[in-house]
Amino acid sequence: MIPIPVTRPETLYALTPAVYRIADQEQGGPLRALMRVLEEPYRAIEADVGQMYDDWFIETCAPFLVPYIGELVGVGAAFDPAGAIPTVRARVGNALAYSRRKGSAWVLAHAAHDATGWQARAVEFFQLLSQTQDLGDVRPRLGRTADLRFPEAAEAGTPFDRMAHTVEVRGPDSRGRWAADRVGLSLWRLASYPLTRAQPRAVGPGRYTFHPFGLETPLFLPPRTAEPFGDEPLPWDVPGSISRELLALALEDARLRPDPREDGGYPIVAVWAGDGPKDAVPAPVVAADLSGWRPTLIGRTRREKADHLPLAAVDPELGRLCFVGPAPSWVRVDWSYGFSADLGGGPYARGPADPAPGADAFMARVGGTVDPPGAVQAGSVAAALEAWAQSSAPEGVVLIADSATHPLPPGWVGLTPGRRLWIIAAGGQRPCLTGDLRVDAAERAGVVLVGVAVDGTVRLRGQVDLSVSHCTLSPAAGGGEGDARPAVWADPWFTGTVTVSRSILGPLRVPRDAGGVSLADSIVAGEVYALASGSSDADAGPAAGLTVERCTLFGVVHARSLTAADSIFADPVLVDDCAVGGLAFCYAPPAPRMPPREICQPAPGSDVRPIFTSRRYGDAGFAQLTPDCPVAIRTGAGDGSEMGAFHLLANPRREANLRATVGEFLPNGLEVVLSFVT
Repeated sequence: MIPIPVTRPETLYALTPAVYRIADQEQGGPLRALMRVLEEPYRAIEADVGQMYDDWFIETCAPFLVPYIGELVGVGAAFDPAGAIPTVRARVGNALAYSRRKGSAWVLAHAAHDATGWQARAVEFFQLLSQTQDLGDVRPRLGRTADLRFPEAAEAGTPFDRMAHTVEVRGPDSRGRWAADRVGLSLWRLASYPLTRAQPRAVGPGRYTFHPFGLETPLFLPPRTAEPFGDEPLPWDVPGSISRELLALALEDARLRPDPREDGGYPIVAVWAGDGPKDAVPAPVVAADLSGWRPTLIGRTRREKADHLPLAAVDPELGRLCFVGPAPSWVRVDWSYGFSADLGGGPYARGPADPAPGADAFMARVGGTVDPPGAVQAGSVAAALEAWAQSSAPEGVVLIADSATHPLPPGWVGLTPGRRLWIIAAGGQRPCLTGDLRVDAAERAGVVLVGVAVDGTVRLRGQVDLSVSHCTLSPAAGGGEGDARPAVWADPWFTGTVTVSRSILGPLRVPRDAGGVSLADSIVAGEVYALASGSSDADAGPAAGLTVERCTLFGVVHARSLTAADSIFADPVLVDDCAVGGLAFCYAPPAPRMPPREICQPAPGSDVRPIFTSRRYGDAGFAQLTPDCPVAIRTGAGDGSEMGAFHLLANPRREANLRATVGEFLPNGLEVVLSFVT
């Protein structure tokens, strides 16, 4: 592309002839003042001309032009008005290359990935039917007899199954696969989120869980950057969960290929052990069954170059780690977890905070090696808060620059009027804070949490405005594994507000007379109540007025008033003042006290209800709607997307693009069998 020159201040004045500039300077600069006024519209026109040139190319055009350019090259699966599918631009850019390869399973999988953003693999089932081969024309890629040795057993029953199968006579709608006219298209809807040097949770001597809350969470394969026109993905190239057998096979294969970190990738799993961070080295890892915490090793084990370190036995299905031998005193892990979207505390890119801390804010860094300009190094969160208290800055920023676990101060953090506390995770990190965060303010003050996971309760007193974004706050209670510990608790005299966006929370306890609770693009998982007032379920009462947009709530909601849109209330809703607010494009079970409903589910005479992959926090499919969830839920939002917290994914649009892609690239006479692996 031809570079567009960057406009500098006084460009127009510099373009005027020198004789006029000399005369202008002699008269005091009236022409220069006029040119300064015209400079801003000139820059706008120049930028518009540059964008018009960029709009000729699919790589640089404005997002709204992608489907128009797609129509020019015959692509009908490139419509993404919400900008939620990052790969549709590649679908248009690769249109001509895909057309040359039309009719193959390879192009069907690649086009489906570009149109939906989901990893895909296409398998021609008719190539895997058991048949007698001609010894004069042996085709090794056809289905083979069952080999019960380890590599074949790890792939059996998966999209990577290479064994021969007998013919099925069921139709594709009955999940029949093995026939002469069937092509399978497997898709992985979940994404993988890698964590580096994260601190596991110690649950016993030499025993750890990868999840910092102590939950059993399956490990996922890390994200891989595939070649645009490379081969079909291998079992460890897709964002799926890891079985013990697959981990053993991948660890054995890793000894034969370079470390993926050398080319910017992530290891499947790595354990760093030692007496401290300076002398930590990778410990030898082996796959194991740790169901009873007694390691049963899977596959072959070889100790290489690290005989002085204990063997790290990893159970990827349970997310457990156990050392065979003396346990080291310092342990960190590299691993990946699976989830549906960039939501909750995670290492994904969050973008700038809005609003952002002021330029005169006090900043203290805790952990890590990032060194922002002007930041003070603090050894703990408590030390950072103490350093801010001794300064006169109205805003204090505690930047946590690693994925370790940090204790919160045991006492109350008192905020003077107008002060605001920020606790922010650095980019690419997911730190865990343990203990309760207690904040007290006699007059208006603020607390902002961004990107952190809190294994405790945020306790508020007085006039504190709490803002939470991209965080995970004590949701274990909502998964049926813990007590009814709330994520946010405010005392009966609390008069502040609670604002939550793109987060996962446990139950909220906010008094009726508080300023209000606003939830957007979030998941609230309560054991009994998702939102109420009081200190326990026994004395639960109505909470403050609630505003909900594109959220999924597990547990009873008892509020003074309710205004909601595009949300799922999995359990009953009780509202005291039904004359205020209302529900639009929501799912909520019928209840005696509810505000007016507009185009909500279940409709009169209907029994539709949402079907979730899992309601337990810690599972990769937590709060995800299943493919067989009723269409009224999956497309019931105001813009035709799905209700609930994953409205932002635009899954109905992805599925429409998928149907268009299958119709374009599937050869005549063949039928496709869609399978959502995650």
